[in-house]
Amino acid sequence: MNNRKQLIEVAQLYYYHQMTQNDIAKQCGISRIKVSRMLQRARDLGIVSITINDSPSYEQLEKTLEESFDLQKVLICDNVSNDVRVDLAQKAGGYLNSILQPGDIVAVGWGRTLEELSKYCYGNLGKDTMFTPLIGGHGVTNFNVHASTIANRLAENYMATASSLMAPAFALTQSAANMYQNDPTIKHTLGLAKKANITIFSVGTPTDGDTTIQSTGYLSPNEINLIQSSKAACDIVSIIFIDPMGYEILPELAQRRISVSRETFEGIDKKICIAGGKKKHLSIFAALNGGYFDELVTDLETAQYLIAQI
Repeated sequence: MNNRKQLIEVAQLYYYHQMTQNDIAKQCGISRIKVSRMLQRARDLGIVSITINDSPSYEQLEKTLEESFDLQKVLICDNVSNDVRVDLAQKAGGYLNSILQPGDIVAVGWGRTLEELSKYCYGNLGKDTMFTPLIGGHGVTNFNVHASTIANRLAENYMATASSLMAPAFALTQSAANMYQNDPTIKHTLGLAKKANITIFSVGTPTDGDTTIQSTGYLSPNEINLIQSSKAACDIVSIIFIDPMGYEILPELAQRRISVSRETFEGIDKKICIAGGKKKHLSIFAALNGGYFDELVTDLETAQYLIAQI
């Protein structure tokens, strides 16, 4: 009798990482017949379940948004759970599972939406595929939402490779930021992001007191007050802050930041934004006004809000 842990391991290799039964047998040191029986056992016990996606299609709404905002792709999910991040993550995860290719270099943002996303991403892209962070870590109590943590989790799920940025998002002083930026390891990681062909990220509402960036402790009280009193409508990976019209503001925050530059971020070929929920309506619209992403995964309520702005 196989224990549950073994059944889960085999099921993950087969369904998540798309390995053949023969390859699983070789890796686990068992026969192919045993692999087949374990997969059946996993289904019988409910470890594996098969679902059919019968959610409604929003193809026309997606097309309207694509044409109106000059986007390459829009995907809309239903608002079916109590947490819009879960709905977004499921939709975006399925999309990424279908488009990512071996050899891609994927630059990764940070935050709770991307943390949730990593739970729905899986495949077998191989070690030539790289996930790399766009920015350093956010706070000593928020490791799960760090860009490096998310990059490593995605790499594990895709059987790929990850790099880490062992630095805070914001240094305590400008001189400390310069020291971090000149560290060879950090320069190497930031250099990988310059080679990225895809970036995945979310956007934040910088004036919302519940945002993760305000609880990290990296920004001084004066800087938080500066954000609160500014016209900042959108925080893009804490690399770019913009007003409602999409124009960059608060450039002084860049002085202590350890991340890729705005120019590097803007130069990445495919920029996929995963964001939704009523609190982020204005942030998403501002980023659209500024042309900061090429593809959008959002929820139905946000899509309807954006349509109303046309």
